[in-house]
Amino acid sequence: MRRPAFFLTESNRRAEELAESVRFFAQIFPGVTGGVALLPAFDNLPWDSQPPHADILERRAATLYRLANGEVSLVIAPMAAALWRYQDPYVYLTLSQILAKDSEVSHDALIKHLGSIGYARTEMVDLPGQFAVRGGIIDVFSPEALRPVRIELLGDTVESVREFDPRTQRSGRAGEQNHHPAARGMERPRPRQPGSRRVGAGTLDGRHPGSRRQRPL
Repeated sequence: MRRPAFFLTESNRRAEELAESVRFFAQIFPGVTGGVALLPAFDNLPWDSQPPHADILERRAATLYRLANGEVSLVIAPMAAALWRYQDPYVYLTLSQILAKDSEVSHDALIKHLGSIGYARTEMVDLPGQFAVRGGIIDVFSPEALRPVRIELLGDTVESVREFDPRTQRSGRAGEQNHHPAARGMERPRPRQPGSRRVGAGTLDGRHPGSRRQRPL
């Protein structure tokens, strides 16, 4: 499989403008394969007390999953985003989970998994990156989805997966499966160390030199 191309810009704003234009032309001209993804840079520094903006974390998590899964042919990113170190590609793939009707999944394990990959537990889901639990019903709003989904479990079996309106909380059509990638990833702002590879050099490695590799739950 061919590696994706990377186009670097000077800022997040310029990257967003360029990504919008490229997506427009990619829809017009036939024969264009692969997707265009935006990898924004963090809006803070490693020593800042405030965490990065949630929207940036969500967009980075979605892009890194698509990149590791081979769904992207062009990544547009500011130079600052290319200077950070990332996890190995398999890590971003293991952060994602697909649930289909009649599949088996532990109720408690699913809740733990959602929390471990950055979803915020709330009383009611109305924003991307949130999930809510009411008995055997788990609502999840993936950052990549237009609408949240309602997963109904009977024991450890998925009975149904339905989209619902976050405003009215009413369920809609049933789907065959639901894919929820990481909402905010497992990364923290961390500058690239001497001798490490950039994101476009065949690795997405986010560890400090000498640190032990940890596989997420």
